[in-house]
Amino acid sequence: TAHSNGTPPGNDRHHSSSSSSSSSSVLIMVLLHAFQQQLPDLKMDHLAALLPALAAVTQTPWTAQALLPLLLQVRLLMPAAAGPDVAAVAAAVVSLGAVADIRSDCEWCDAYLHRLHAIMTTLGPSDLASTARTLSHLRVKPYKAWRYEFCTRLRVEVKNMNGQEVVATLEGLAKVRLQLDPEVLHQFVLRIRKYPGFLTSEDMKRLVRALNDMYRRPGGRTVLPGRTVQEFVDEVERRIKFSSMHTGMPL
Repeated sequence: TAHSNGTPPGNDRHHSSSSSSSSSSVLIMVLLHAFQQQLPDLKMDHLAALLPALAAVTQTPWTAQALLPLLLQVRLLMPAAAGPDVAAVAAAVVSLGAVADIRSDCEWCDAYLHRLHAIMTTLGPSDLASTARTLSHLRVKPYKAWRYEFCTRLRVEVKNMNGQEVVATLEGLAKVRLQLDPEVLHQFVLRIRKYPGFLTSEDMKRLVRALNDMYRRPGGRTVLPGRTVQEFVDEVERRIKFSSMHTGMPL
């Protein structure tokens, strides 16, 4: 039966859903406006706390006009910022705006790399993983000294990484063709072999794909550094092939 206002019962849910969506959009716009008003007074630790939350609720990329003041504020704060804050803010920024607009801001990218280089020793496992992802979005391959410090930090922290951090790090670095020091890569393999259950079957596939991309030479041939790494990849690829032939079986 129809409601007293003439609206069929089935339309109530649709109307409620539409109203809820509209209210959420309005609330997001209010939050973004308040954020932009307060932006000049925000410090890097404030941005590190706020931006990931804003990135989670923002449904469309920020316009270049909205993004520009944020990039400027972050660049001004970068020289005195803590390492984890830099990593968190940069990861959020690349998910908020059109990456092409961020990538074209060479001064911002340079400030980001130089600050991370200066405080690399303060980065933990999640910071290193998010940094690798950010590099892949920006399509930036850092200078040699930066890469050395990053590998040095990975050598210390790889034993503390969880499965998602391992995969994110290797995928991010592979996308910018940043090859790891063989010793560091060897430690990644040992970490995975020591705790085989902390990676899912899909994680293992992504991991092998990343390693093959990372060490692919012109012409398409992949040459992995070290027998341990090669044996690991061969073993996983055999498992992937076997699993595909026996659908549903774990790697």
